[in-house]
Amino acid sequence: AGFDDLNPSHIGLFRFPGLDGCRLTDIAIQMQITKQSVHELIGHLEAHGYLVREPDPTNRRARLVRLTEKGHALEAVIRA
Repeated sequence: AGFDDLNPSHIGLFRFPGLDGCRLTDIAIQMQITKQSVHELIGHLEAHGYLVREPDPTNRRARLVRLTEKGHALEAVIRA
C-alpha cells in the first residue's frame, strides 16, 4: 500500500485501540514490550511523518502520540 518504510513491529503498534492520544507507557503495557522498545518504534514513526509527540495536558512529564494525516492513512489501510 506504499508504506515501505515500516516493518511488522511498527504495524503492530496500530492494533486496537490505536495510537492516537496514547501515552508511550500505556503503549508499552498494551504491547507487553519495554518502554525503550516503544520509544525506538515511535521515534521511527515520528521521523517518517506518521505521528508527532505532544505534551500531555494532564501530566507535564508524559507525552501523547498524535497521528498525522499520513498516520491516519496508514491506520485506515491497516484496519481495512
